[in-house]
Amino acid sequence: MDNKFIEKQMLDLKEQIKVNNDLKRNLRSSFDKKTVKRWKLPVAVAVAAVICVVMVSYLGSPRVYVNHVNAASIKILNQVSFADIGEASGDAAEYKGTVYNAVFGQGIYAYDSNGYREIYKGEVNALNVSPDGKKLVFSDGNLNIFDIETSKATVLLKGDESTYYEQPAWASDNKHIIYVKKVIEPLETHGFEETESSICQIDLENMDVKKLADGNSPSYAGKGNIVFERDGNIIRKNIKDQSEKIIDTGRFPSVSPDGGYVAYVKTEKREKAISAKLSVEENIDNVWIADVNFETKKQLTMNFVEDEEMSEDEIAENTSDLPMSILKTGMYSYYNPKWSSDSKNLYVLKNNNKTRNMKLMRISFTDSELTAENTVANFIQALISREDDYAKSLMHNPPDLITVSNPRIVGYKILKSGSENGKLCIEAETYWSYKAQPDFQVLKQNYYLSSLNSGYIIDEIITEDELAVGVSKDGQSLVMKKEKDQILFNINDIPKNYLSEENYRIASLAFSEEGNSVIFSIQVLEDDAQKSSVKVLAYDIRNKEFKFIDHIKNINGKENVVIESLISDSSGRYAAVKLFSSDDPDFKTTVLVYDLKNNKKADIGSLLKYADMGAIHTKFWDKNVLVLELAGEGQTMSYLYNPENGELKSFGEN
Repeated sequence: MDNKFIEKQMLDLKEQIKVNNDLKRNLRSSFDKKTVKRWKLPVAVAVAAVICVVMVSYLGSPRVYVNHVNAASIKILNQVSFADIGEASGDAAEYKGTVYNAVFGQGIYAYDSNGYREIYKGEVNALNVSPDGKKLVFSDGNLNIFDIETSKATVLLKGDESTYYEQPAWASDNKHIIYVKKVIEPLETHGFEETESSICQIDLENMDVKKLADGNSPSYAGKGNIVFERDGNIIRKNIKDQSEKIIDTGRFPSVSPDGGYVAYVKTEKREKAISAKLSVEENIDNVWIADVNFETKKQLTMNFVEDEEMSEDEIAENTSDLPMSILKTGMYSYYNPKWSSDSKNLYVLKNNNKTRNMKLMRISFTDSELTAENTVANFIQALISREDDYAKSLMHNPPDLITVSNPRIVGYKILKSGSENGKLCIEAETYWSYKAQPDFQVLKQNYYLSSLNSGYIIDEIITEDELAVGVSKDGQSLVMKKEKDQILFNINDIPKNYLSEENYRIASLAFSEEGNSVIFSIQVLEDDAQKSSVKVLAYDIRNKEFKFIDHIKNINGKENVVIESLISDSSGRYAAVKLFSSDDPDFKTTVLVYDLKNNKKADIGSLLKYADMGAIHTKFWDKNVLVLELAGEGQTMSYLYNPENGELKSFGEN
């Protein structure tokens, strides 16, 4: 291995990363005058946007849920997609912070602070966790019980070629399970006909089975009642007197453990006339919540159909005398909402209908008022998480591409709040970084908001200031570009005892205006005299002093270390470095987190007791908490690391 090999690896890496060159050129130029960019939110969108004004919040808002209120009064604290299961389908259930994820065709996985690991291998199409958290019930054609402590699976009811069991759910006493029995008959030519879809209950003490209704997706709803779907309606049934009442139209109903609410997926159908003979039919899924006692209901998500203008030629293509209709679906489809064990959160599968990518989303609830600062923080995090649907719903005439992968937002800070010309104004800055490149940008923006019902709406965003930090064209200096260029230091200023090697280059870096410092990395390149390695240093701009932080010569027992990224929190106290070894054929990544104040280092991988994952990725800093992703086997799970106490948490535990 030689210098050319390392450079080729980095070049290949850069080629794989999508770069927004227009933004790069703009930010790296000198700014002779203040650049003002405006996004406005139309009034027509405002009413819809209040549903999702609190979008993706990791730690910025307290988790508050106090009193039981009717469904229409519940406020959405946050929505976050924290697990990516690729093109697979699945199901999920949660108990006290541990999320059990069924991936069709693979098995059952457990996700918590210990890691993400497979606990059962085999076909699973639905699952639920018992109220005491000790067992899972799952279906694979059969109805099965899985003991979490012993990892033993037991068949309760065995299906056959014509009969199978699915959609199980527990009773609050841990002694009864409700499920669906399906019976099919083959047709003479091909295919089959469903002749029975019975909702049944099994008593685990004596194994007695009792039919309760006909339908799908059953849940217990307090003593003597069940909720289920039949013929596109969500129905509550009293088992004693056999009375039924329709709650709403929809599918996949799920009753909260406290018995107060039912969550479900509802499809709204709209039709638009394009011409006399041509129309567009839109079928848009959204997640809803209703009171089990029928008092109120509320829409939780804001799905949308991407508007694509039809050309005159396309309209003219319909030469038939018969009317034609074009069917469009929403950007997302939602499946199998499931409540957390404490009834404070809702877990929903969210499928992108364009990319066929399935994610697991958590919706959290509160009865407290939400602040304007929270709204801005959640909006920025929606951009970071590339949740374009939420971001676009808050912008007037947004561009087709509003989030990019390189540069990417790696942190943010809410600076202050106040009013300007009678409008509520929140000032915030976002931090942008390039993978594998020594470039860093800061955008300072004003967010103008107005109150609407129980929340806030972003009406306008104006970029007030921006700066860039990077290596000079001749490669000899680190320069800050703002109103004019400022040389922070020359490469030759770095003490020789910190950098004695001859063959190296400045790699990823981060700038902190609050800490008045730059944290940067040096990629030592392999040659006849040395292996490739990475050095991490800091520079105090005010005192013009360098600080040596670390020299990483091997990771996971392998040499030839290469840095992929470095990001820091807004204060400049904490830095996260993502590395890999070019000697590793799988190029597995490692993340090291440094506390520059206390001179401490943490290896994130060592904090995981179980990890069936191949790589660790840094995502962004939320204040002083690092948001990470673990990826492998076509799945990605998000984690939160707090360097103050050294705790690593899953999103189920946050």
